[in-house]
Order: sequence, then structure tokens, then C-alpha cells
Amino acid sequence: MSDGPFGRPVLVVGAGLLGTSIGLALRRHGIEVWLQDVNQEHVRTASGLGAGVARPGVGEPALVVVAVPPDLLGVEIGRALAEFAGAVVTDVGSVKSEPLAQLRAAGAPDLGRYVGSHPMAGSEQSGPLAGSASLFDGRPWAITPHDEAEPAAVATVVALAELCGATPLSMPPDEHDVAVARISTCRTCSPCSPPAGSPMRPPTTSPCPVRGFATSPASPAVTRPCGSRS
Repeated sequence: MSDGPFGRPVLVVGAGLLGTSIGLALRRHGIEVWLQDVNQEHVRTASGLGAGVARPGVGEPALVVVAVPPDLLGVEIGRALAEFAGAVVTDVGSVKSEPLAQLRAAGAPDLGRYVGSHPMAGSEQSGPLAGSASLFDGRPWAITPHDEAEPAAVATVVALAELCGATPLSMPPDEHDVAVARISTCRTCSPCSPPAGSPMRPPTTSPCPVRGFATSPASPAVTRPCGSRS
């Protein structure tokens, strides 16, 4: 078992659909994954599927991925920053500005180690049994660094998205939330797929016309792939 590019294991907090899928995707590369959830049955199920192992009592991860419901994001991100002083922390929630504001209001330590993110992928099913190693393959994964985010932390989260098979794309937290709000009005597309006219619509000819991100005159940063020089 390897820690891959991170040097130490990845801790996934929340072993539901997204958390389990992230674990399965990382395990494709032999990366050691620790799983944590208030529901121990979810941990057992995800572990049985091969998404990782229950978090051990000792050791510190290189990266913490918070995959909990939106109303718990601020608390869990703050807890991870406080507990693991050497770890980068990200989350995969659909809202980015509110958790960041909560962290700042609470005086979260070393906020530069936190970089929000949001894989634009999902399923009509929920829970660890719905997890899939290929859930993120070819899908956009928004990386939403704030103005205090450390470049090394951003690079770590970009690496996470790429290892999961996604295409990382950078945008500010507030622009992300505006784009997701537009997506939520779509009722005919697959889960987490941007509708036509959204800043997240792709410049592709995919059978579904709403996958990925697209250029927006008002928000050019929305469409820039991470690492792009253009």
C-alpha cells in the first residue's frame, strides 16, 4: 500500500456516496485511505467495498477530505484544521462561501491549509453502496481557493481531483456558488450536471449538452483549468 503523491494517508470524513467514491478512486492508485463517519456501519460497508480502512487511533494524514452534509461542513473542516496541524483540508460540499465565512468567524487555525472543492458528479442513489471508483472520471471538479490559501495546499487538492479521474477547474468560492445556484434550476439533466446557459456548461459535443464548464464573459476565471497559463 502506498501514500502516493501525498506522502501520508488520506483521511475521508464521511463515508457516504462521495466519500466512498473518493476512497475507491484513490485506492485504484494504491493510496492508503482512512475512513471516518459517525455511522460506523457506513465505515464497515465502505471498507468492505475496498474504499479504505477505518481511521486508526494513531497517525496523521497528509490530506483530509470532508464529505459531510452542507450544514456540518464548517464544523468538520474546523475540527480537521485544529486536529491535524500538518494536513491540507478540503471538502466536497456544494456550497463554498458559507463554510469559509463560518471558519473565519470562528477563528479557525491556519486557514491557508484549507482549500474548498466540489466534484460535479453525483448519483440518484446515496450511501456507501452507491459509491463507484469511476464516479468522477471525466467530470469537472471545482477547486475554490480563497485569498489566504497556500499554493501548496491548492496543488494538493488539484492532485486529489486528478487522481480521482476528474478535470480540476479553478474559480473563486462566490462565483462557484452563483454557478451552482443556476445549476439547481435544472430538472432534466443528470445529477450535478450544469444546464445550458450555466457558467459551467462545457465547450464539448457530449451527448448530454450540460457536462463540464464553459466560458462566461462575466466570469472568465470560472472556466480556467487548474495550472492553465491562458
